[in-house]
Amino acid sequence: MDTLVSKLNSLVGLLTKKEVSIRILVDVVRNKVLFVQAGKDFVDVLLSFLTLPLGTIARLVRQESNINNLSIGSISLLYESVSILEKDRFISDLDKELLVHPINSMFQYCRYLKLNVDDTEKVRWFRCTNLDCGGKISRRRNCKCISKKRYKLCEGVLPPDKGFVPETATFIISDDLSVKPDDSQSTVSLPKYLGCEDVDTIKIVTINVTHKKILDLVKCSLLSTTPLTDVFLSNKLNLQNAKPISSMDLDVSKFTAKLVRKTIQVKAMVRKSNNKILYALGEEDFADLVLSFLTFPLGAVENMLNGNSDIDGIDNLYKSMLDLVPGRYLRSNDLVQKLDQSNFGRKIFTKSPSTYMVTDDLVVSPGSSTSAISFLTELQIPFSDLEEKVISIGNKQGLNLLKASLISSSALTDGLGPFIETKNTEKIISKLITPFMI
Repeated sequence: MDTLVSKLNSLVGLLTKKEVSIRILVDVVRNKVLFVQAGKDFVDVLLSFLTLPLGTIARLVRQESNINNLSIGSISLLYESVSILEKDRFISDLDKELLVHPINSMFQYCRYLKLNVDDTEKVRWFRCTNLDCGGKISRRRNCKCISKKRYKLCEGVLPPDKGFVPETATFIISDDLSVKPDDSQSTVSLPKYLGCEDVDTIKIVTINVTHKKILDLVKCSLLSTTPLTDVFLSNKLNLQNAKPISSMDLDVSKFTAKLVRKTIQVKAMVRKSNNKILYALGEEDFADLVLSFLTFPLGAVENMLNGNSDIDGIDNLYKSMLDLVPGRYLRSNDLVQKLDQSNFGRKIFTKSPSTYMVTDDLVVSPGSSTSAISFLTELQIPFSDLEEKVISIGNKQGLNLLKASLISSSALTDGLGPFIETKNTEKIISKLITPFMI
């Protein structure tokens, strides 16, 4: 019996094993990928990265592959903290489920990709007890009637689509994930892509890309400036050329995306000796803002940040998608429209009234006097080195925090630090802690 089961499992493995063939041009002297020539199957997978919600990415980068498990900015710890929050903190169990397993809004385009890296379950609908609401609302957290009686999710039936680019098109992808059609114009620009003078050093290799390699590519594209070389040649993540946070542009004041529509007030505990924000205390609107980051597709974040997330590979991939001509090299404009910033306004996840503590690296937990004191005690920071500051989070501050969450493990300090108010603040320590010092 065990032998039969083993044979069946092996057969299933063979049937489900999928690979995509690509051609790689390698500079053998520098051991560097000059560019990849690929067709629809591989380019569809690359573009699908833009559809992945940040919560899904946080889960994927922790999965086993050839590249070690890693953390992305502060998003990874945000995801882990949400996964252990009690369900009774949320409006419904479904709200927590859709933060831990956020829905891909382009599900019907990604479901039948040869190498779909998104392991989220099938798209599902809320069911509402109010029949006038229509019974089911696809991919929404609030019913039309704003009823809280959302009692389950059921599988949605959506027609599969045929990916993002045409069947007959071929593309060249540079090491930094810039994607261009492989046409007459790209031939003229070939020396630029090659980046080497001696053609004798170039080797053309055909390889079959597996699901594990795509998972490697997701990881490397978020941290490395040479993801293709890392995945297909060195088989390890190269961070030598990574930009330090201090050199990144975290001022998003020029961006117009509407992320925060009503000002949110928080109290931040700042260490005076280094101006680091240790944590911020806020109400449920603050928690909802931070939690909503997990639901944003990576491409929607790029949209909100005008293609300037400071994750070079993803910035290049997003801008390449915008440059592809709809109808010729992009099957339709649906991908661009789905990632439009207007689809991702404020959402409500947590019950009211509530107070939350969010640490510098975006760990979210219920907030209280005792939890704040416990946190400070663990850090062993003198009370004399602490100062309470007030931060008003509007749209500019919210976008700055979103960007910092992707690239920094000190998201509050880097994202909100520049906006700390200097007036009417406590000079020594928070009123929250003072009574406990007596």
